[in-house]
Amino acid sequence: MQLHTKIEPILVTTHHSTMQILPKDRRLPNGTISMPRNVRITTDEMVEIKQYASNEKKSHTWFLRVMVLRGLDSYKRELAFKSR
Repeated sequence: MQLHTKIEPILVTTHHSTMQILPKDRRLPNGTISMPRNVRITTDEMVEIKQYASNEKKSHTWFLRVMVLRGLDSYKRELAFKSR
């Protein structure tokens, strides 16, 4: 497998599907354990999530992870502000 250093993902098409190969800087760091987590989301929320992800040309799981990371960052800033 060839490593890619471009910023943009590369699309690879096989007779089964099309997938993105993300550059190393967009992947989880080596040694990071990534496990699926269950989250309850309403049907309406999922429709909205899939629409936003589609607009970004990303998967809905990528979009959900980004939203969680943004939410954690926001929460940490909020806690830091309250502790002053």
